[in-house]
Amino acid sequence: MDTMLGEWAAVGVDLRHTPSDGDNDAEEMTTPSWSDQGVIANLALRMAADFGKTPGSGLTKDAKRGYDLATAKTLAIPTAQRAQSVAHGGGERYYRRFSY
Repeated sequence: MDTMLGEWAAVGVDLRHTPSDGDNDAEEMTTPSWSDQGVIANLALRMAADFGKTPGSGLTKDAKRGYDLATAKTLAIPTAQRAQSVAHGGGERYYRRFSY
């Protein structure tokens, strides 16, 4: 789980997970509660092949839904900002007129 959530954080889906120290396997998940089902489904999807199982369509849908939710809640969309190097009236347009 630590590896999977580390990979997610590397691409911007940061659930603020604290990796386990390895001493206590019964630790609680340190992810937000809204993400638990998605994390569990994605982990089950990854581990299915290790146990020789084929994941069902329900698990695949749950995993995708969980990852999409985590992406939507954690990714920040950068806001566009006006360039400060161009003075007002210096050719900068806030809108574009269409001429026919």
